[in-house]
Amino acid sequence: MMNVLFISYQFPPLNAGGTLRPMAFAKYLPDHGIMPLVITLAPDDYGKVYEKYQTDPAMFEELPVQVRERVTPVTTENVLNYYGSPLKRFVNIYFDVYRGKEGAAWKHHFYREADRMIKEFQPRLVFVTAPPFSIIPLAAGVCEKHQLPLVLDMRDAWTYWNMTPYGSYLHYVRTKANEQAAFRQATAVIGTSRQTIDDWKYLFPDMPAGKFNYIPNGYDADQNGTQPAAVVNLPPDPPVFRMTYIGSFYYAPESRNMMMLPWWRKRGHKMLQYSPRKQDWLYRSPYFIFKTVRELLKLAPHWETRLKLSFAGKKEPWFDEMVRTFGLEHVVEHLGFLPREACVRLEKESDVLLITSAKVLGGRDCFIAGKTFEYLQADKPVFAFTPEGAQKDLLAASGRAVIFDPDACEQAAKQMLNILEEGIELRSDPAFMESHTRRELTGQLAALMKRIAP
Repeated sequence: MMNVLFISYQFPPLNAGGTLRPMAFAKYLPDHGIMPLVITLAPDDYGKVYEKYQTDPAMFEELPVQVRERVTPVTTENVLNYYGSPLKRFVNIYFDVYRGKEGAAWKHHFYREADRMIKEFQPRLVFVTAPPFSIIPLAAGVCEKHQLPLVLDMRDAWTYWNMTPYGSYLHYVRTKANEQAAFRQATAVIGTSRQTIDDWKYLFPDMPAGKFNYIPNGYDADQNGTQPAAVVNLPPDPPVFRMTYIGSFYYAPESRNMMMLPWWRKRGHKMLQYSPRKQDWLYRSPYFIFKTVRELLKLAPHWETRLKLSFAGKKEPWFDEMVRTFGLEHVVEHLGFLPREACVRLEKESDVLLITSAKVLGGRDCFIAGKTFEYLQADKPVFAFTPEGAQKDLLAASGRAVIFDPDACEQAAKQMLNILEEGIELRSDPAFMESHTRRELTGQLAALMKRIAP
């Protein structure tokens, strides 16, 4: 069994979007002859990092016993202290190119535990999954000290992750330089979408293209290895039609305002803000779903009492006002944060699952939500309000999604009404579904590790 140092700041029992991918890798790597020696944030210290968080011990129990025994929780200093006053908050956000202080608060305890584990278990490489991006230099430091290869798993883009503009062009240049330095030190870099890798090749044309590897997120087949059904049906004219969205929305009105406003309409230091490309995160919110449903109810008022839109996850401050804007108070319900098992039950009870993605003005969005693959596992059709980009491409290839154009809500409403009245049958692509099981994808990671391990 080959040991690898496996650094995952977010890991079960923390129940967050960033835990499922490393959890799946850690779960299946032993099946491929690789033992992950997991270093993660100590659960007792979650409150030092997150003002609000959820745990799910059942997720940790899904891991094999031998993996659970090799999980090392590492304590941290209090990250929230960096933002304890308005001045400290401004300084530590405005001048931060790592988009967080997790690494700074974790590094002393991390280095001690990493050195101990390397001495005791002699791993043959270091694997780190990010974000948070601030832990990447910690992994790089360990690799340099112990002369170990680095596998860098980028769950999100770094330079192109822009919900709000950079503080200035210099902020962008520094962030890009840090990402480039990390990529140069890494033996292999993993991206979760092909569009992300295309973006990296554009940003870093001198980087060897072979350094970038595509391993997307995936889904778990059931205990017998059975894939979701090849055909999913929506019967016509159901008495009640429930559409469900599970997860967070990466959208904040003030951030979008700063992204879309021209510099001359801003004030003070905000006039220096810079965006390498315009990303409209309103498209990631339920705005265009609500707009389409409002148009549908204009076309067919009798659906007013038969439609139900359910949301589960963190409830954003803007959510209720957006619902009121479209007059959908009687149609929309928000269930708050639910444990993973409750989310699975909600998926099963729904007729369709909803998903969105951001829009890159004049380009293609690179992000694929982790929930996309949970949805594919649920044997339910997916209604996707997705502009051009990786999310739309993947869902179209799956055969399990209906794609709606968020920029044509009247047409989308007619399209949705036709499905409600006539029904629809969707057929999965078997090769696609097989290639996106978490066991299969972990096999690709294991092959990569074995190829580069000294």
